[in-house]
Amino acid sequence: LAESDGGGVQVQGETTVRDSRVVNNSLNATSETGLALASGGGLFNLSASLTLERTVVTANSASATGAGGFNLGGGIGNVLVGGGPPELTLTDSVVTANRLDASDGVLSQGGGLYTADPFSGQPFPVTITRTVIAGNKPDQCSGC
Repeated sequence: LAESDGGGVQVQGETTVRDSRVVNNSLNATSETGLALASGGGLFNLSASLTLERTVVTANSASATGAGGFNLGGGIGNVLVGGGPPELTLTDSVVTANRLDASDGVLSQGGGLYTADPFSGQPFPVTITRTVIAGNKPDQCSGC
């Protein structure tokens, strides 16, 4: 098993990011024979409360190489792990040009934003106001 989370910032409490740039972060999980789990190339909100105001999340990436596993949230990963459901608010922000790369057999979702339980697929609500989520690969938002 190989796991890598939060290439730029990992949030585990109430956090507000204002007038900022989360740019050019990356993470990689590689397992020769087992699972590879990667989440949150730019930001990883781990059962916390994250608010982004006038913030740019761009050119971040997550990569997972293994026999199986998942690769979630090239720009932002918003997941539940061992706590309450995560809360995410995006206001006047931009999430663009983020990407996920994975080997065959590794599920990649949420090139820009991933907001769901990775095991059940149950989405977590996100409040999005005057925010652009575009130009991410392989998709814009999973769970939105």
